[in-house]
Amino acid sequence: MRAHLLGIIASMPSGKVFFAADIAAQMGETVNNVSHVLSEIAREGMLVHLTRGIYCKPLKTAQGVVLPVDRDRVIAAVLRHYAVEAVPKGLSAAWALGLLAERPETEQYVVDHGEHRFDFGDWRLELLRGRIRPFLYRTQLAALLVTALPSLDADRLSAEQAALLKKQIIDCPDREAFRDDVVRMPLWIKKYLRRL
Repeated sequence: MRAHLLGIIASMPSGKVFFAADIAAQMGETVNNVSHVLSEIAREGMLVHLTRGIYCKPLKTAQGVVLPVDRDRVIAAVLRHYAVEAVPKGLSAAWALGLLAERPETEQYVVDHGEHRFDFGDWRLELLRGRIRPFLYRTQLAALLVTALPSLDADRLSAEQAALLKKQIIDCPDREAFRDDVVRMPLWIKKYLRRL
């Protein structure tokens, strides 16, 4: 099994994030057996063990220095694995809109089904179902606004943050769809957007 796993890993592009469960299904093995061997390979430095059941083939510089694992790549792999539709929520949405100077330690996403939580050591990922239904909106901008603004206290946004939001609204590639989205937004968000 080790030789087979090493062959699979060798064929992966550097930086690929993957789940032990997916490899186990591909090989027709149990997740426990595959995880045990992957853990050994990670201890030898050929893989990065991110959290339980999730690994990454390291991305290295020309000098062989292992680069940090890209958070966006990890999130994309998790969303792909669980086959969920997802929209950043709260401070993660604010980060995606460019309204925060630092990325939040806990990344939250609203998902269309299931709930999962992961601890990656220096950051966490939470896939949550909630009352906010960002999937109802036709534009990504509207979905981000309805999940970001409640966590930011819109009345306390700086003039710079408000100007950035206004620019994104003006530059929205599908203005007609965005106008339709605004109609479905909560009243207080509509009022705030009118003041921009």
